[in-house]
Amino acid sequence: LPIASIEGEAADFTRRVEALFGRNPEVVLTDFLAGKAPFDTVETRTGKGRAVLALGDGFCEGERLQAFEDILRSMVTAEVYIDNDEVFVLHRVKDGENFFFLCNPTNNSFDINIRFLGEHGLERWDLESGDISPLHTLRYEGGDTHITLPMPRIGSLMLKLTDKPAYSASDTNLVLTSLENGQAQGYGRVEGEAMAVVNGQTKKAPAQANLPAYTPGKQWDIKASTPNALVVKEWKFLYAKEGVDANSLQTRDLSQELDMRMGGWAFQLPNERDEDTYPVDAWFVADFRTDYLPEDLQLLIDGYKCQAYELYLNGVKMDETPARSYLDAEILSVPFKPLIKGNNRIAIRMTLTSNTGGLLDMIKLVGDFTVGRDEQGEFIAPPRHTLTYGDWCHQGYPYLAAMVDYSQHITLPEGFLGQRLVLSADVGDDLFEVYINGEHAGTRMWQPYELDITPYVTEASFALTIRVVNTIANLLEAKGDPSGLNALYITPYPVYKLK
Repeated sequence: LPIASIEGEAADFTRRVEALFGRNPEVVLTDFLAGKAPFDTVETRTGKGRAVLALGDGFCEGERLQAFEDILRSMVTAEVYIDNDEVFVLHRVKDGENFFFLCNPTNNSFDINIRFLGEHGLERWDLESGDISPLHTLRYEGGDTHITLPMPRIGSLMLKLTDKPAYSASDTNLVLTSLENGQAQGYGRVEGEAMAVVNGQTKKAPAQANLPAYTPGKQWDIKASTPNALVVKEWKFLYAKEGVDANSLQTRDLSQELDMRMGGWAFQLPNERDEDTYPVDAWFVADFRTDYLPEDLQLLIDGYKCQAYELYLNGVKMDETPARSYLDAEILSVPFKPLIKGNNRIAIRMTLTSNTGGLLDMIKLVGDFTVGRDEQGEFIAPPRHTLTYGDWCHQGYPYLAAMVDYSQHITLPEGFLGQRLVLSADVGDDLFEVYINGEHAGTRMWQPYELDITPYVTEASFALTIRVVNTIANLLEAKGDPSGLNALYITPYPVYKLK
């Protein structure tokens, strides 16, 4: 405990510390400063522990920090040691079984060396698929268990200790899938020869040809679970005074009117107003362009904080009753018409009752269309039902928040069947699922975006669907985070049996 804590805290602080550790910190400090020999052990609620007293300015960096780490390590006997301080590890015991959760919070991928006290076997529990598989590449040194594992960026592992297996491999250049009866089976892309050292005996086999990975064609048919959107981020503000109505607004020059964005209306005024003068009737007016007229265009009513409102499109009042939207029970939608090609104007008349009222969210138009861009800005453009590799925000869907199925029929090259087939994808930070001939082959929510699809590929030709799920922030916050399928390839790994 820092001396400042003992001297500066409330009177009950020392009593609480004494109740926890069995020693009064004030007495310990006084004795220590008087030159008395420090005690070495303390009784805690969970058993006995060591106590170390040090005099100085504290531990912050450099040699002092290292000294502090050395003290902590001398006081604790860890169950697991990892050679990378960036990795977080959590040990839990459930029903007598030992589980270790390891997390890499960094944006870097790397291998870690792990040492478990005692000799054990290890199982890997896949947190996404639920699969449980034994790990065969284990080294036993000094009575402890050693293993080297890859840690993907912002990735995690769940390991469970088991009984020491009859067979283990201390070294191999394969991914081992079985060591039944001492026969090593696995897969890998190796040069020269495949090898594994099983219980001290080296087993080998000549290397097979490594076929190049296969990349499907760049054109994918797509189907989105929700409509696309055009998000209007700015509008004009006018008081609803005499002579300012929906008809006059349709032809009014708005260039000199006050610009506003989402948020409380009164806080965006150039001058502070009297809080007591309510209610206030006001207009929020925005323009947008269309090069295509969607049949199903809807306006999402989101963030309207007012006593009452009226909606107008191109001077015509929208009288249809809003209904619950596909997005949320609190967000309503209403058919958006009459729409015209070219410039359109939406006007929202609100009766405001507080400074925090107004349009608290952006204006969102949803339907079957794409978003085009030119030197004048964004506009509604004809829909498309195919995408290529790359960010879908740059292919007409900057505000799409959805599950999007990328589908095409593919034929694998000769020689792929009979090998271990691993599908790898680049979907940024999105979630992806794989379907083969309509059968779900797996899900990956974070890196590495890899799946073993071998059990699902029985013929060289099949229907492949990649489902990508991105963030809702692209719609609600107009963030434009990169989304979609950037790359995909299927790699064949030769299968080996080493005797």
